[in-house]
Amino acid sequence: MARPSALQAMSELRNPTSSSAQITALKQLKNDIVGHDQRKEQAIKNGIVPLLVRILSSSAKANGKRRSGELNGNAGEASRRQSWTTDDELRLQATFIVGSLAQVEGSNYRAARFLYSPPILNVFPEPKHQGASNGFSSFLDGQTDAAGYTTAVDLLLPRLQSPVQKSVSFSQSFPALGSLNQTSNQPSDYSGLDSSDSPVCTWLIHLARKEQGLTRLAAIQLLAATCPVVEQPPALSNKIRERRVAFLVVPLLAKMLEDTISEKTSSPNNDALYEEEREVDARTPTVLASLIRDNPTLQKAAVDAGAIKKLCQILKRSFDPLPPSTSIWSPTSSSSTGTASSSLGTSPALAHAMKCREGALEGLAAIADKEDAYRKTIVDNGVVSCVIDALEPYAPSDGSDASYQQSTSASISKGGNPVPVLLAACHAARSMSRSVSVLRTSLIDAGIARPIFALLKHPKVEVQVAATDVLCNLLLEFSPMRQGLIDAGALQTLCEHAHSSNHRLRHISLWALKHLVYTAPQDMKRACLEELSTGWLIKILSGEQHDGAQGATPIGMGTPNAAGEQVDLLNSSTEPPAKDFEDFLDEDDEEDDGDTMTDDMGALYKPSCLRSTLYLHKARLKAIRNAEQNADLKARRDDVEIQEQALDYIRNLINGENNSDMLDYILDTLGADRIFGILHSKLKTDVAYPSTRNNGMGIPTYGSQQASPRALTQPVEIVLSAVHCIVHVAGGKPRHRQLLISQKELIRAWLPHFNHSDRRVRV
Repeated sequence: MARPSALQAMSELRNPTSSSAQITALKQLKNDIVGHDQRKEQAIKNGIVPLLVRILSSSAKANGKRRSGELNGNAGEASRRQSWTTDDELRLQATFIVGSLAQVEGSNYRAARFLYSPPILNVFPEPKHQGASNGFSSFLDGQTDAAGYTTAVDLLLPRLQSPVQKSVSFSQSFPALGSLNQTSNQPSDYSGLDSSDSPVCTWLIHLARKEQGLTRLAAIQLLAATCPVVEQPPALSNKIRERRVAFLVVPLLAKMLEDTISEKTSSPNNDALYEEEREVDARTPTVLASLIRDNPTLQKAAVDAGAIKKLCQILKRSFDPLPPSTSIWSPTSSSSTGTASSSLGTSPALAHAMKCREGALEGLAAIADKEDAYRKTIVDNGVVSCVIDALEPYAPSDGSDASYQQSTSASISKGGNPVPVLLAACHAARSMSRSVSVLRTSLIDAGIARPIFALLKHPKVEVQVAATDVLCNLLLEFSPMRQGLIDAGALQTLCEHAHSSNHRLRHISLWALKHLVYTAPQDMKRACLEELSTGWLIKILSGEQHDGAQGATPIGMGTPNAAGEQVDLLNSSTEPPAKDFEDFLDEDDEEDDGDTMTDDMGALYKPSCLRSTLYLHKARLKAIRNAEQNADLKARRDDVEIQEQALDYIRNLINGENNSDMLDYILDTLGADRIFGILHSKLKTDVAYPSTRNNGMGIPTYGSQQASPRALTQPVEIVLSAVHCIVHVAGGKPRHRQLLISQKELIRAWLPHFNHSDRRVRV
């Protein structure tokens, strides 16, 4: 049940009495839902989205036609401050709520729900159906390309130059923002071929170029979240989308980073505008990181636009001491937007510095993820010491207000960081430590090993996971910090974490142990195996690591009652549950079977192309939701990841030129029959018979074909790790090879994999 304050705010938004009352209602609703997923879901079910759309649409219409410079993001800041109206404030507060509700980032299912929702498909139909829509097709006279696809939305973007060489500088080829009006009457293309990219992505790019501030950031953040789940022909459309984002969006973010560094002329007395500017400054690096992460093309575009230097300046500035007159403690929340870095009791100035620090670290981590040259550029900008300082947690481990207030502003900004900053610093350290030269010079000189090892015992599990992720690189054989970490007790700590009930911590700890035992002395390998426990390792290899702690359901705000319904313990609900999108996906398709026809052969077909499209969207959403939320599938994926690391751990234990002694120790300790039995279970092929149904003539069918058995094999990662273990056993002494040859069942299961579909297994 919604809280009374939220209900009053919703009532005011449905039947507004005045603009000031609407602003108050929006602020009240924003503060009510921040950080509470259940309240956000309730607000959506109560109809907040259409109300926000109405506010944003009416505000845009009331503003009238802007000048061309303002359309392209070049409006003067002075004119903005002079013309800040009630409609602007309404739009700002509505944008805050939209940003809080639209958390599609990190979830492919939520992003797919957005893309395939009926309102979005009605306004942004798929390219092949655009001619039948009255959306942008009618808005721009329904222009079509040579293939018959409507390209109306593409007309909103300028034409990009076709690349003439393999290496292109995005900063030099970026078209001027003021060219939007001059080029908007020409379709955007790639090497003369028009794209069939998602119109949603195209519109978000256009919106990012047209709008400013938080609206621009929201459009780019939504673009970064939805692009990975857009179902399009991968060859052409992905290249076009990458070039569009690289040329049209990344330079915008680079310009916003430059604005973050520049001196602000707004006054804190102008609460609305000052709040928006600070929020834009804090969020811009984070949005850039989410956009370019795991994409070398966009990372290069960011580097060409000068993002490294700007992010390094933001990071350095976040360590500047706060003014002496600034209080580091406040009795109220430090940010109305409720971001992760802010907390009750932190002053706005300090919270803003921490959010900027977090964003800058995430941006540098995303840029340095792939290329060694980018890591060296970051080192040359002199921020390695800042990364190390960002790994220091707050001194009072209990977070008590008394000890917090006793610290000075300079010591807090320099010597302590909240959890989000610690996570971002670990991400940056992980990216930087992937370079051998940086690892052996700058990082060891800065002393990265000490803070990373200290974070292994942090009370927050997510910090332990992030620190262990960095430790995986610090324990490699060429790392000069490896022996020092082992002497400090890294082996015992990692073995303890490997027994954790948290899957991520258990998985990454085994990964780190795999690196630790590689080329290690035999006494260290034996000590590590004894610390882990052979019985536990056998259970892991056999896929029997589930326990009660892992399958338990935590009691939180919403827990199931005896009827299996979700109940809010603090706000009991007497309202009937509303039918939402999940119910639509779970509906049986039998009610639609009346419009389904069969031909003479009994095959099914749909008379309506639109109905078929709806079925395809529904099936795709179900598949995405099942892959992301199905507990059984998630448990199986977790098993595969853990078993893969356990097999690789065994492989590294018996690795090396003189591995016969360690191989004998493993076979004696774990048992030769048990080891070979586990390897056999990873390589054998099972047969599954699909469920059958009668086609009316007494013949069981599977779809439109006769049911046939299917071969089931282990995932490629498991097969590959098992084969590697067999190869290392064969690399031992002749008696080991003879023992391997005597395993008839294992050899029979091994032979078919010489024709495996994956070339890594065949090799």
